[in-house]
Amino acid sequence: MTRQMKSSLVQLLFGLVLLAAGVYLMIAQAGSQPDGFLLLGVGCGVAGASLSTLIGAVRKRRNPELARQERIGETDERNQMLLWRSKARAFDGMLYIWGGLLLWFALKNLGTQVVLPLTAGYLLIVAICLFSLARFQKEM
Repeated sequence: MTRQMKSSLVQLLFGLVLLAAGVYLMIAQAGSQPDGFLLLGVGCGVAGASLSTLIGAVRKRRNPELARQERIGETDERNQMLLWRSKARAFDGMLYIWGGLLLWFALKNLGTQVVLPLTAGYLLIVAICLFSLARFQKEM
């Protein structure tokens, strides 16, 4: 058993524990508190992601040719460029969408408790983008 599979098994167990705790809290609190729903959602996400990793690792272990093809597909320069271009396009779209939502929330007078954390997150993302751009330009 590889290190990745052991890690995925631990994550799967953790996700199932969170899932069970969420179900218990939902039943105990009769759905009146969001704690159970939050644990249920996080547990499902962790368990699902780790199960997906486990299934992929088992498939690769049983079929070395598939593992080789996937490794080539992941490291191929053309595929890397396509991935980077799609991430850049998604980032550009996110900036416009998030900016529009911030404007809408501010115009709807939802209060500073909602608008200020979202604005801080938006500005942090833009700052990270600018910092990364400056760093990459220095490297070139």
